[in-house]
Amino acid sequence: MSEELSPRQQDALEARLAERRDALIGEIEQEMEHSRHSSMEELVGLVRDTGDESLADLISSLDSAIANHHLDELRDVEAALRRIKLGRYGYCGDCGEPIPAERLQSIPTAGRCIACQDHHERTHAGRRGASL
Repeated sequence: MSEELSPRQQDALEARLAERRDALIGEIEQEMEHSRHSSMEELVGLVRDTGDESLADLISSLDSAIANHHLDELRDVEAALRRIKLGRYGYCGDCGEPIPAERLQSIPTAGRCIACQDHHERTHAGRRGASL
C-alpha cells in the first residue's frame, strides 16, 4: 500500500514547485527576449532563398513549441501550488482519494491518482489539456 504525503514531504514538494516555477518564468522571459531580437530577417540574412526561409520557419516553430511547453508546465506548477494553498494538494481531483506520495515525488504537479489519470487519458486522448 502506498503512503500518503506527510507534512514534511508536502513542504519539500512545495519548495520544489516554487523553485521550478521561478526557473520556468526565467526561461520564458529569456525565450521572449531572444524572440524579440531574432526576427525572420536576422535568421534568413540578406540572401533570401527557399532553404534559408524554410530553416528560419523551422527554428521559429521550434522556439514556439518550446515556449508553449514551458507555459503548459508553468500552468501545471501554478495549479499545484494553488492546491497546496487551498489544502487540496495530494488528493485526487476526480475521486478525492489521496495521491500516493511516490507519485507526487515523481510528478509533483500530479492532480489525479494513477487510476483516475489512466481513465482521463483514455477518455481524453488527443485533446489539449489532458494534464496530470
